[in-house]
Amino acid sequence: MSTTWVPNIATSRCPWEKPIVTDHDQRMAVENPAIATHSPNHRRWRIWALIGICGLFLLVFEIGRYRTLTKHESFVAVVSRGMLTSGDWVVPRFANLPRLKKPPLAYWTAATWSAVFGTHAEWTVRLPSVLAALMLAGLLGYWASRWYGHAAGVATALVQLSAVFTIDFGRKAEVDMQLCLITTTALFLIGTYRPGESRVRSFWRWAGVLSLVGLSWLAKFHYGPAMILSVCGVWFVSQRWWRSFWNLLNPLGLLVILAAVLIWPYLVLRQIPDAWEIWQAETVGRAIGQLGRQPVWFYLPQVVALMLPWSLLLPWMWPRSLQRLRQGDERERFLWIWFCVQFAILTASAFKHHHYLMAALPAVSLTLGRTLSEVVVELRSGQRQFWRGWVVVNLVSGCAITAASSAVVGRKWPHLVLPTGVAMACLSVGLLAASVFFVQRRWRSGLVSVTAGFGVCYVLVMGWIFPSRDGRLADVRFAAELTEKSLPAPIRVYGLKEHPVVYYLPESAARVEEPNRLSEELESAGRLLVVTATSRTAELSRIGECRVVQHARHANDTAPAKGEPLALFELRVLEPVDQLVPPAVAEKAIRNRHR
Repeated sequence: MSTTWVPNIATSRCPWEKPIVTDHDQRMAVENPAIATHSPNHRRWRIWALIGICGLFLLVFEIGRYRTLTKHESFVAVVSRGMLTSGDWVVPRFANLPRLKKPPLAYWTAATWSAVFGTHAEWTVRLPSVLAALMLAGLLGYWASRWYGHAAGVATALVQLSAVFTIDFGRKAEVDMQLCLITTTALFLIGTYRPGESRVRSFWRWAGVLSLVGLSWLAKFHYGPAMILSVCGVWFVSQRWWRSFWNLLNPLGLLVILAAVLIWPYLVLRQIPDAWEIWQAETVGRAIGQLGRQPVWFYLPQVVALMLPWSLLLPWMWPRSLQRLRQGDERERFLWIWFCVQFAILTASAFKHHHYLMAALPAVSLTLGRTLSEVVVELRSGQRQFWRGWVVVNLVSGCAITAASSAVVGRKWPHLVLPTGVAMACLSVGLLAASVFFVQRRWRSGLVSVTAGFGVCYVLVMGWIFPSRDGRLADVRFAAELTEKSLPAPIRVYGLKEHPVVYYLPESAARVEEPNRLSEELESAGRLLVVTATSRTAELSRIGECRVVQHARHANDTAPAKGEPLALFELRVLEPVDQLVPPAVAEKAIRNRHR
């Protein structure tokens, strides 16, 4: 393998990194001079500005209205709102009851942005994920530009922004996208490290890495540190950088880790001593299968699904990547270690979830971005011809996918057959037109066609289909009506645990999970308004005199309701019954009175 310097292909822009250029890189640079040249700065800024605008559109369009908060989103939204209302930023509480299953980073970021904008609407609690997704795409684009050149950087940012997992979790009020940004930033600092750098630069680099390790612990306990430090250790061993392990003893970084790991738990344990048992179940218990088990192969199809539509490039990506790996490309080795180590750790864990894989997906984005830039250069230079049969393939597949998707959706959501068919038809027409233009080597027209088709499809999905398939719309409308009213008694949410409807109820609504506790509050207040499932009517009747005030009404043009139907009950203290009356007669009298 030669290590001749080639402009803008693999040379590092930092003097402490050694240039690593494979035979494939040299051949691409010689056969395609355009890949080794710098485009004018104003063109680069225009391209990056266009990508930023597209990313904002994908992540911000209908961000507050495309769906109601999911169950996991409501955890963040309700807890962060409670922090702002109560001023207690230490103990997370979901409608007055502690919620200690997760550390507080997601709650803190959501509460901060809500305080900045002065509102706690859905879009403010989702904003941290939007910003994290944009920053992650920018980081990966910069990383790919340093390693592979400007074209690969643009392609990598595009791949990252438009992948399914970014569009999904970049629009949710959950911590996963923020955590992915934290772990990827730490791995960027590790992957661009070379032992020969100056002491000052090395000190601040590893202080940053260890600080990010501590921050990742505040996001999801042991998950983030494991994803970072395991890759770092295997990378050092593979490179035989034994002395580099001393960098992990950076005093400033260790101090940050200790502060993150010790201060918040200590403050929580002072108030809630039982918190340790909850944390143990969420960490060790989750790993050994106490919360459930999934099969070993669980994550294999998830890689393909989460990286769509770019996972279609995987047949081109793997051979190229393996070839560079065999040629000794250290960059490729780092990406393989990154993905394989994290994938192995997640597979070894008994409890699995598809979003746990997110920490490993940026490595795939980097490799797919480089592959996409190479394929584009090969097509434009004439080395690779666009197969004419793709026009027919796109025509047939577009018709088939449109018909199949409409049929599948129609079984569960009959009212969505029309928008689904229109959305898929727009996407199919865009792809068909693009394939025709690409065969004719009209690249710009093809790019405009596929972008327009995808854009129209995306607008229909987020603006029409997603809102119409929301199974919690009836509960949200029900809660909104209660919020607008001037209610005569305090509201209690009974037996629903951490239900998303709590977010849409008045902030004064408090959770009660035990019947004894509800009975005590009823005796204290004399009258309560209780939001619960209609199936708990008999249970409420044993606590007090109850009647139904309002039901959650389900509209005919929406998706089937998710979960049990809810209702508002008025609960009053039971009138004393003469003890001389037989119990059977007393119960019959109570039932008749309730009727």
